Amino acid sequence: MPETMALRFRDLVAATIEAHQEIILRDGYVWWGWWNKRSEHIPRHTFAHFHELIEAGGPLDIFLVDSGTNRLYRARLGLVQSSPSEAGIPCPEPGRTPAYYREAAYKAWFRLESIEEAAPAELRNWSYAEVSEFTDDPYADRFDGKRVFDIGEMLGRTHRTIYFLQSYREGHRDHVVELLPPVMPANFITSPILTRSNYVLHLSDPHFGEGHHQFALPGAEAPGREPLSTALVRDLKAQFGEDPPAAVILNGDFTWQGTREEYGWALELIRHLRSVYDLSPQQLLMVPGNHDIQWGTEGAEGYDRSRSVAASSEDATRNYREFYRQVFGLVPEGALCMGRRIVLKNFVSMDIVGVNSSLLEQKHFAGYGFVSLPQLEHAAERMGWVGAERATRYRLLVLHHHLVPVTAQEDLEYNRTYSLTLDAAQIVNRAMELGVDLALHGHMHQPFAASISRGGRDTDFPARRTLAIHGAGSAGVKRDHTGAIGKNSYSVLEFDEDGATLFIRATGESASRFTADWTCRMERNSAGGFHLDMITRETAKGSG
Repeated sequence: MPETMALRFRDLVAATIEAHQEIILRDGYVWWGWWNKRSEHIPRHTFAHFHELIEAGGPLDIFLVDSGTNRLYRARLGLVQSSPSEAGIPCPEPGRTPAYYREAAYKAWFRLESIEEAAPAELRNWSYAEVSEFTDDPYADRFDGKRVFDIGEMLGRTHRTIYFLQSYREGHRDHVVELLPPVMPANFITSPILTRSNYVLHLSDPHFGEGHHQFALPGAEAPGREPLSTALVRDLKAQFGEDPPAAVILNGDFTWQGTREEYGWALELIRHLRSVYDLSPQQLLMVPGNHDIQWGTEGAEGYDRSRSVAASSEDATRNYREFYRQVFGLVPEGALCMGRRIVLKNFVSMDIVGVNSSLLEQKHFAGYGFVSLPQLEHAAERMGWVGAERATRYRLLVLHHHLVPVTAQEDLEYNRTYSLTLDAAQIVNRAMELGVDLALHGHMHQPFAASISRGGRDTDFPARRTLAIHGAGSAGVKRDHTGAIGKNSYSVLEFDEDGATLFIRATGESASRFTADWTCRMERNSAGGFHLDMITRETAKGSG
């Protein structure tokens, strides 16, 4: 249990310390209001513990930390009065409170009997004691039981107003922790995004649409029929408890026809995951699939065989671009690509770059995959992959269409669309030159894993350099579109310093309940690439 606390403050309206000291000098004590943040709750058990300490030994020594001047003060706490709810309460004695806030209501008021300046070095006598009922701090485990290094480290935790402390003793960790500033929304983010787990969720091909989606559409739940979001969260919590995904990769084909209504259902899935796990948009990466581009509205009479092939029209991508804006609060880049830099709880780092392989979706190129080398080069440059030292342990490339054949055989049919990415060889070669370790795709509705190596006169990577490839199954399409697997599936990847473990979770006899299907291990080899190490059937983390 904490033995004391430090209250953070800053002079925004008045000279805080002088105003409170003046009343102490006159009346013997003063009331100090707790200006809590919206995410902070009353730590009732901790405050009750402080009350017991005060009853047993008299006023409790606490600290006041001025975040504007980095000055430290010691105060004597004689009483805590907190609200019976999470609403604010008025000051117990307005006449013994500085005039600038005596009429305000706060969740708690502290009666201070003295305030005097203290040497910042005093903080070295204390360690952090994290209180889970106070706030959901993603970095709590990095501080709990760790000695306070200095006042700068304490104030670096800008997301809180109270620091709970315990006496420093042998066995407590003693090092500095520097938290990075908040990462601002952007299409490409190269500032590290610190996360709270070691696993990445990979979802592809939910195909929201009337008559094409296997699960209940949002708002249309019925007995025995639940939304995909409910089934996913239940299965993830069976595997990982309350630990949230470090990142969520959304690999296209959110819809069946790219309509606004279908995107609305897809948005509900994303909002549910964000709400349950408190995920920021910065932890999401998504790319469009061929079904997300409305190529079907283009008339056949407008087709000119002599015209050069170009990217999908503005009309074809309009609904996806609006969907993107609703998810991220941003206007997407022209090619619809994006990137993220993620740091896992175990401090393993990775870059995740998403490129649009549905660039050609038009009436006469429906279903074909095509990325284009200029798009990949642009994304690589935005993430600092070109002409710079490697900044992360792993590099992941995400696209919707597959780069190598997935199924053992494709039936030969006249006038059929074949959907292997048209420029797959060029993209694979350049990805390996860029040091990509793992490529992730969807599209075929079949979970799949492989590793490949390539050689040739013009390649610049080592002969043993390998690229791992993982194709996700369909998380939500009707079962008659799931091919050989015959069921819906999604993927989880757990990363460590040596590689990644891939878990395939698939629906069993219950169409809405995911269970273990198969798993495989991908290891780093001596040339720096990923290779497939082993595959195990019907085993995965958790029982589902």
